Amino acid sequence: MLLAMLLMFHPIWAAQKAEIDPQTLQNIVQRSVKIERAWGSQMNSPGASADVTEIYRKPGQGQTLVAYHVSVHGLPSDKIYILAKTEIVTGKVTPVLQGVTLGKDGLLICAGRENTCGDAEKPDDPIDLVLPAQKGEGHHLAVISEDGQSKAFFMITPFPDIATDHGCTLELRRLMPQAALVYAKASGFSPGETVKLESASEIESHDGAVRADSDGTWDSAFLPAVKGMQSGKFRVTARGKSCAPSATMDWGPASNHNE
Repeated sequence: MLLAMLLMFHPIWAAQKAEIDPQTLQNIVQRSVKIERAWGSQMNSPGASADVTEIYRKPGQGQTLVAYHVSVHGLPSDKIYILAKTEIVTGKVTPVLQGVTLGKDGLLICAGRENTCGDAEKPDDPIDLVLPAQKGEGHHLAVISEDGQSKAFFMITPFPDIATDHGCTLELRRLMPQAALVYAKASGFSPGETVKLESASEIESHDGAVRADSDGTWDSAFLPAVKGMQSGKFRVTARGKSCAPSATMDWGPASNHNE
């Protein structure tokens, strides 16, 4: 097996140290949410998809190491690919591993041949993708051919922050370091149903009504930081006619650690 470990280094986000003008902040939020919503099948080459299989999780280096095998379908098997990650806030794409090829059933491997990753003594070695992560942190990953024409995008969240209630689900995802920006998505409501939204972060709280989409889902983004406080706990409840999932997430420096 070939280990490809993604270490996410989280610098202190500038917005938590200095004032950012409202328009710049709005642009950051809108861009981040747009990428989050689209990530996956909407960005894939026609007919392409990716399957992720967890192969182990174990303690190591003061955190939990979770490893995955990834298989992609609908992409040419004779091309050489790059495994890349994307930073949602900036949109920056960074190669994780080059010279990747597709093995049996589309499994990502290092073939150990010329121009591919791996060792000739270990041909067709499956890639173990090791992903340390924080609670609610998703890894935005892509398999892209060297010519840029064949692509499959997928996300892996080793420690999802998910709440369920009577058939409805609410998930919180941290899009910025220290959970400075949190994306919330709820599902399981009736199409067009009015949902009472309750959000609270320490001493601040907000209530309002939203309407579920035609597929019974709703999503939004939140900036949970409270002026004058370094860290805290953020809660969202989506209250429908027959369910009320509620999820929480820590924010601030105290939340900035891998599980």
